[in-house]
Amino acid sequence: MPPYVWLVVFHPILITLLVLIVLVPLLRWTGLWARYRYWILGALLAAYAIDAAFALPRILFAHGLSKTPVIAQQIPLPSRLVLVSVRCDAKCHDWLISGAVDEIISVTPRYPHHIEVATAVRYRAGWTLPGACPRERERAMNWAPSAAQRQSGYCPLVEPVDIPKQGVFVVHEGLQVLAKESARNYTPTYLGKVPPGLVIAFFGMEVRDRISAEMRVVASAYRYEAPGLLGLPPLIGCWDRPDNVLWIMPPGDTGCGFWRWFT
Repeated sequence: MPPYVWLVVFHPILITLLVLIVLVPLLRWTGLWARYRYWILGALLAAYAIDAAFALPRILFAHGLSKTPVIAQQIPLPSRLVLVSVRCDAKCHDWLISGAVDEIISVTPRYPHHIEVATAVRYRAGWTLPGACPRERERAMNWAPSAAQRQSGYCPLVEPVDIPKQGVFVVHEGLQVLAKESARNYTPTYLGKVPPGLVIAFFGMEVRDRISAEMRVVASAYRYEAPGLLGLPPLIGCWDRPDNVLWIMPPGDTGCGFWRWFT
């Protein structure tokens, strides 16, 4: 098997430990350790300090996120609810049918290279004869209503509207970087949390109450993944993110530093 295949198949941390185990007796045998041990130790400490300096903002940000959903304040259902990148499913339509919510606005944000302009549609309760809901209205619901709702003749009124500036917003936004891509900076459009530095995966769900110029986050949940701190000099800035059970690191593994250059 070619050497480069072994480099890809084996876990990079295991390879690094193996290299260190071989390197220590080699340095002693050649006499380099006795002559340059302070320089070697200094280089290792400097590498660790650089690694820590790059990773520290991401580590502090991760520790500041709750591992479970957080409810800062309980509020009643508003008369109008704005969903941003959140599908209006059967439960959503149950609120309209019961009158708990008068209207729900679904916002599709701009997504570069896919959706160039953000749009919004408004859902309000409406009925027709069972099975007679116009196709364009049913299609606009993304087939979200349950079979029971369709059989009852529920057929919501759907119309395009401007994106509102105020109200209660349920926002879902995030970034997922593929293994073949490098970790990159991410600036959310709607979320209040902004992860520092390079990001592999970041997703947030926030319930936000926008009143005039003020904004309150009443509930939130987040998932975050970024290049971390390993403390092993050959792996500075490297975050192993295998995509299969064999722990095979794909070329250009996300967030990888020196190891990516070596392989």
